[in-house]
Amino acid sequence: MQRILPSVNEKWWFKNFRKRRKIIYFIKKKTESMEEVKDVQKNKPLAGFILSLIAGILILFGGIMIFFVPGIIQSIPESIPEGAMTEEEIEEMEEGISIAISTLDEILIPLAIIGLISGILIISGAVLGYQGKNMLGGLLVLIPSVFYIPAIVGIIGVIGGALIIWRLEKR
Repeated sequence: MQRILPSVNEKWWFKNFRKRRKIIYFIKKKTESMEEVKDVQKNKPLAGFILSLIAGILILFGGIMIFFVPGIIQSIPESIPEGAMTEEEIEEMEEGISIAISTLDEILIPLAIIGLISGILIISGAVLGYQGKNMLGGLLVLIPSVFYIPAIVGIIGVIGGALIIWRLEKR
């Protein structure tokens, strides 16, 4: 014998069909957007970001440390134990140190400022590259890093910047 009238559960199901359809559509959209997020995360240049960030921090740290070099050099005569040198030798050394510091100030201060600016540019380029602005971020890492190629930190920066730009081409 066939049922002609729907049961109580079937009535409820038909009544709420539109709500269920909306819920299913919402769940489907959420899972699709989660898959898109996973795809975006796969395309982020994580290796380039990390290498560039390390290079930027080291260059920034180097720029800050250059400011302390004259003070360190000035403290050398104070660190010599008594009796190791005569008063005349200490005075000659202090005179030579003051000449060296005046010369170093002319050279080191611009280098420190360049190091600070380069470090900030490299760090900001790494962050921009990680946020998806690969070309701008990669160039902001590459250009200052080229000047530091004689040091290992410049090579790290160049590799990081290249990885950020390379990730752009892979998309």
